Amino acid sequence: MGGRVVEHDQRTNGSMLGCCQAAVEQFLVEATLISSIGGIAGILVAMLLGVAINVAVPGFEVSYSTFSIGAAFLTSTGIGVAFGFFPARRAAFLDPVVALSRD
Repeated sequence: MGGRVVEHDQRTNGSMLGCCQAAVEQFLVEATLISSIGGIAGILVAMLLGVAINVAVPGFEVSYSTFSIGAAFLTSTGIGVAFGFFPARRAAFLDPVVALSRD
């Protein structure tokens, strides 16, 4: 979350001022895409590790349920949306005088 807060705070130097709703929507879409891609990448890495373990350890089988895959994806996406929305909302509703005086 810290990186997202810094990113949004750095964008308050003029690019987010006066566009409250549009800015929040832009960062929400960005956060959703980034966290969804990260969730898919994490699931793929976990599946590849499972295949490697199945090959390396005879008699041991790694299996995944549809529920666990869906829960992992929804959790990563949900966390990304939450940590993208709240800093964007805070930065979008920041007083322009305060935002510009920070620099």
